Amino acid sequence: MAATPALAKTPGLVYVIGRSLYVSLTNRCNSVSLPSTRGKGFAMSTPLPPLVVEPSAVEIAAAVDGAWRERKDGYEAIVFAGLGEPTLRLDVLIEAAQKLRERAPLRVNTNGLGNAQHGRDISGDLVAGGIRGVTVALNSAFPPQYQEIMLPECGTPGLGLGHASEFVRTCIRAGIEVECTAVERPDVDVEAVQMLATALGASFRSRTYHPGPDATPSL
Repeated sequence: MAATPALAKTPGLVYVIGRSLYVSLTNRCNSVSLPSTRGKGFAMSTPLPPLVVEPSAVEIAAAVDGAWRERKDGYEAIVFAGLGEPTLRLDVLIEAAQKLRERAPLRVNTNGLGNAQHGRDISGDLVAGGIRGVTVALNSAFPPQYQEIMLPECGTPGLGLGHASEFVRTCIRAGIEVECTAVERPDVDVEAVQMLATALGASFRSRTYHPGPDATPSL
């Protein structure tokens, strides 16, 4: 989809995939970025340039309002995602969500390290902001492989799959709908990840892997 005038004013801030409007909060990440886990040949189906500056909640709401004006029938969901990790800017995420919660169901795409990053359970914050669902990239059912794929770096010794799994549990206990994902790398036991997601009480979806070298647009 070509960028509309409203979207073009703030490159990288909001973008469209299917019937959902996506919002970028930051380029920063406390692990390998989720788009990067899809492989060197992966390309977003909608071009996504890095943010020049990190937006405020007011700027995010204004960009979403502009996108809505350009698409009269609106969007089915608003998803906080982007090139970075949304929960790194938790305060802005929640403030923006509170401004947007009446527009459409809200979701967050995350690596699931938010609790470890902030040193506490953040599921209550997400609920207070009106977040209905989270998609958590587990990407492996085995801790050593998770470390190799995700390279978590919150400064917490031993940070890894257990922290992401506990984030899934806390969100489910808080009443948030949780979907776990894994990329279909040839060295990943996707069925094992699905079994882990089910054991945690979450749904599961696999994502295609694009090893390269040519970038292949995908969701």
